[in-house]
Amino acid sequence: MNQAYFTSHGLAGVLAGSLALLPVWPASMGLAAGATPAGASSAQDDIETVLEEVDELMKRNPPRYHIRAYEALAATGDARAIEVLQKAYKKPGFPRKQTRHLIASAMGEKGTATGVTEELMDWLKGSDDAGDAWLWRNLLALQIKEQGPDKALEIARTAKDIVQRAAAIEALAAVKDESLYKLIPELCKQLPKKDVEKMVLMGAMTTALAELGTKKSQVKGDWQQMALSLIATMEDDQMPRAAQLMLARHLAFELDAERMVLEPNAWRALIAAKSREAKEKKKRKKKKEKEGESEPEYAWPKFFGIDVTGDRVCYLIDLSDSMAATIPESWKPANGPTSGPSKRRKWKKGEVPTEADIPWYSVSTRFDLAREHLRISLMRMTPDQKFTIVGFGSRADYMDGCEGMVKASPSNIKKALKALDGIEIGTPTNERPDGTLWGDTNLFEGLQLAFGATKKGSVDDNAYVDFDALEHGADTILVLSDGNPSMDSFTIKDVDYGDGRVMEDSEAGKESDIRTMELNYLGPYTNWPFLLEETKRLNMLREAQIHVISVGDGDREALRRLAAIGLGKLTELGKK
Repeated sequence: MNQAYFTSHGLAGVLAGSLALLPVWPASMGLAAGATPAGASSAQDDIETVLEEVDELMKRNPPRYHIRAYEALAATGDARAIEVLQKAYKKPGFPRKQTRHLIASAMGEKGTATGVTEELMDWLKGSDDAGDAWLWRNLLALQIKEQGPDKALEIARTAKDIVQRAAAIEALAAVKDESLYKLIPELCKQLPKKDVEKMVLMGAMTTALAELGTKKSQVKGDWQQMALSLIATMEDDQMPRAAQLMLARHLAFELDAERMVLEPNAWRALIAAKSREAKEKKKRKKKKEKEGESEPEYAWPKFFGIDVTGDRVCYLIDLSDSMAATIPESWKPANGPTSGPSKRRKWKKGEVPTEADIPWYSVSTRFDLAREHLRISLMRMTPDQKFTIVGFGSRADYMDGCEGMVKASPSNIKKALKALDGIEIGTPTNERPDGTLWGDTNLFEGLQLAFGATKKGSVDDNAYVDFDALEHGADTILVLSDGNPSMDSFTIKDVDYGDGRVMEDSEAGKESDIRTMELNYLGPYTNWPFLLEETKRLNMLREAQIHVISVGDGDREALRRLAAIGLGKLTELGKK
């Protein structure tokens, strides 16, 4: 963009011809850089002043200002502020569905219930759809802090709606309420009959297991009895395998187990060992090795060396333009071949390739690297597994042949690989010297499709409480990305309010010192704290395992936290 363009066309012409100027969200949740949030000292401010400031923020179009208003209102703990939030929740603005989740998150992050618990309970009475589960979880957590766990315990035990029962357990877990030690064993003895309802309840109860699990608590009777009650459900012939996997992953994570197994006695033995001295553990291990005993082993497909331990797997692959960048030679094995046949080898029936079979001579870009690892992982899947592949750039979409969860049959894998091989890097430009793929990095939309995939296609509304998505959706999500989110689905144009940084190219992280009368404001999910909170909501009852593979320069701590939401790990190529 040069001065001649400004002179000949003016500001209106620049905006019409370019969408490059984008104000960036600040690092702190919801606040514009250099701005003072409305209601920041709300305990001292007159509520009338706060409401006036909020009213001004709500007149602006970008969601970023509305979120500042929601957080300011939540922080006041005033009944009038709660009334404003409740009305906004009932009749949300743009973006409609996400606004409700953002209001609920504001209450969870900033809210206080001092003197307003009755108002919060009235709010819940008028919000009894399954999609309101995130609100129930956050408001009940506030109520527990103020008045104790009795109300939440009553809901967890007696509510007719299974999602509300699960949300009450999640609320108790969020505040680490020790009444869960008694509640969980009780609920394990009277699980619902329907598989999906068992999964919903198990999702909440395994969250409780994780939230109360510490190095100190795991060797004490209360936590162990809770864990043993959950382990006993593995022996129920009617317990869905997905729920067993969910529990096994949490146990493996909490107990630092080397393997994830589905045998109850193996977990019982490990819990018993937690209370013994390290010397006794070593003796027992040596005795087992001497007598030829061994624990059951499972051969899982791998992706960048990570065991893919689920039955329903989503590969969430970054296809932004930066994935066209060349990888350093140090990422390739020292003894890897530098040349090879022009045609790809055809594998015989029964042959299973490994990552050692990657044709490194044909791998030059980040996308090449992702594609070859994905190829090996898909070819190692078993016929009883299901998978989908979601690519995300400026938009997100399922790969051809796997729109939703499909069986890992040879024909479906062949279709998926054909679709991947059909993706080509476009011609380089001045802005994209490495070439082009799908544009910017819309990880938000990719996560929506990952959690929305089912065997019937995709659920696009409240997948986090949709029974079909919970029962048949992904139980493992593998996120591969080379950077930070640079856009979401909620960019909106408005006047320049003078705060925040302006980016000429959000994907490349290129700032601009030019400001115009109007700007395109990025939505909230280009900001890591909001995206992480959204992922927590999406995974609230699913408890899918999330692994993250970083092949670029993304925010290490944010990527680690993304993986931690799903008890997974972060793998960083090129970093030690």
